[in-house]
Amino acid sequence: MIDFIYILHYLIIFLGIKYYNRYIKIKNKTILIDNKSNYNIYILSYGIKGDSSYNLCNEYINSLDIVKKCNKLIFLKYHTKKNNIFNFKRALKSLGTPINDKIIIIYNSSIDPNNMLLTLNNFDYNFIIINIEQVSRKIVLNNLLSIDKNNCKNITLCDYSYANIELLKNNNIKSMLLPYGIYKNEIYNFEKNIDISTISFKSEECVSRRSHIYNLLINNFKDVVDIKGWVYERDKLLFRSKILINVHHFTDYTIFEEIRCNRCIFNKIIVISEYSYKWENFPLKEHMIFTDYDNIINKTKEVLNNYDYYHNLLFKNLKYV
Repeated sequence: MIDFIYILHYLIIFLGIKYYNRYIKIKNKTILIDNKSNYNIYILSYGIKGDSSYNLCNEYINSLDIVKKCNKLIFLKYHTKKNNIFNFKRALKSLGTPINDKIIIIYNSSIDPNNMLLTLNNFDYNFIIINIEQVSRKIVLNNLLSIDKNNCKNITLCDYSYANIELLKNNNIKSMLLPYGIYKNEIYNFEKNIDISTISFKSEECVSRRSHIYNLLINNFKDVVDIKGWVYERDKLLFRSKILINVHHFTDYTIFEEIRCNRCIFNKIIVISEYSYKWENFPLKEHMIFTDYDNIINKTKEVLNNYDYYHNLLFKNLKYV
């Protein structure tokens, strides 16, 4: 009997430590505070672990008008595995019952939409689900179809891309546009002393559409930098670049990568991208260059050889709102 009590005692201590640690992992992290309005916004980035989630979404989130007008932006930190809803629920429960506050859920393809909706229906909050994936991918479209089909009144579906919204509209899904805007803290006036940059194109593991272009670039140009990292570690190189090359990752990725490229355009980097779905409707199309995938190298040579001309042409009328 005494042995059983000892075992039970240590089991309780073990479980207490285990669940205390899980709580610590989802401790709220305030990332922006101002006093412009009377509501808070909570960011819950489902399926992306730890600080990488903050790094991935923070720049886009801070560029949104809805965030600029809020009183406090709180990033709900939590760890989760694919389709594991436990910490997702716990993070929401940790908020208590905020009044008139908004919770933004960043959607990515690791979300199980049915589990997510079952969870959200248990909370009386105002949810904004922002899709940051490419709807041209079947898995993304099918999951958004599922979310829309089972939608409840306290959920608003939003998207970063006009082209995505057009694809959703073709599938009878209504979504509100929240484009990547100007975030003053990431506007730099660096001297442009790097000829050409790519972002995570270089790959030693496989030959992809991006790695193929990267290999062509380094064989045709002397000054090519493949940039990795986050925030200033990345931007101190990226925003010194004259030209950024943008290429879709796979053939089913056909939406222009606005979250990656808009901030570069705002920093007056010449973005050369392969054609994308509905590219002609992209609001900043007059301040960048679209071309065929097979013409990227030739177009890059032309622009680099006439850099001052193209820089003036693309940015002389660029206005910051």
